[in-house]
Amino acid sequence: RAARKTLEVREFFEKRGKLAALTRPGLEYPAVQATLLDLLEDDEWTWRALALLQLRDAGEELPVPLALRALEALRDEAWSVRIAAAESLARARMRDVVEPMIAAMEKDRNERVRKALGLSLYRITGVNHASWPVGWRRWWDKQGYAFAVPLEAPAWDPPPKSRKATGERKSVASFYGINLGSSRVIFLIDASGSMAIEDRKGARARFDVALDELERAFRKLPVGAKTNVIFFSDRIDRWRPKLSEVKPGMRKSIRRTLASRRPDGGTHLYDGFEAAFEDGEVDTIVLLSDGQPSGGKVRFAEDIERAILEWNELRRLTIHCVAVGYHSPMLQRLAAASGGQYVKR
Repeated sequence: RAARKTLEVREFFEKRGKLAALTRPGLEYPAVQATLLDLLEDDEWTWRALALLQLRDAGEELPVPLALRALEALRDEAWSVRIAAAESLARARMRDVVEPMIAAMEKDRNERVRKALGLSLYRITGVNHASWPVGWRRWWDKQGYAFAVPLEAPAWDPPPKSRKATGERKSVASFYGINLGSSRVIFLIDASGSMAIEDRKGARARFDVALDELERAFRKLPVGAKTNVIFFSDRIDRWRPKLSEVKPGMRKSIRRTLASRRPDGGTHLYDGFEAAFEDGEVDTIVLLSDGQPSGGKVRFAEDIERAILEWNELRRLTIHCVAVGYHSPMLQRLAAASGGQYVKR
């Protein structure tokens, strides 16, 4: 599996380099547009995503044919492609893309895609309703007839809004204060021997406190979301073989699983991440660990970090990281690079 993943990453960077060379003349050139339009019809999702990322990173306004094709890509079966399409549309300085983007947000069940659409809509309109489709629709129905694209796009991310302003439920699932913001999440939990050490409050083991947090998160995951739990130490233990849909009875199952698992062994961080990345449906990984890597297929922190960042160039997952009992610059960088949050407890 590791050899296959390495090959996939190498092929991805080769494709990216070739595409950058092909599009260097600029998006206004017909030959460049034709190349990108062809790639957006490719059977392989990685090429479609790469073409859209090239539009995002080109630093130019999207020509109309490419903007229209990016709108079509918002219906792509691959969520990574839909996110890339949403991000590329931030370059579309045209009124006609706004309502179709709002409609796509209303239909898409992937919170990651809705978040990307909300940010791009903000950069087109200067209006901020985050990833709340109801807010965007109300605004458009009330003011859309008079809307004109501002001469300059905002050069900064929008300020955070209250839950009420964004339509976010008070019971949103969280883990150690991190808003999960996903319906396709894997919890990657360190189950090494050091997790038996008492928590900073000195009352219970770090592992038991983490399991309490995990159970609370499960209680607030909506029915229909998909999740899994992977414990890593010097072995990998999966709660389920792959992401499974949340159902009322599953909450009892996770409680039995949590009660039966006890911390032991070393911290094989690379192996844990490898197991999480193997699931093709996951869009968010929530990692909890209390120590530096101490074994596994790759042992050195800098090599692990490099591998995960390379995998994620292809997959584009959000990675949230919770460091228990110590500060981890590596986990902090992984979270920042993927748009996730980092928490030290």
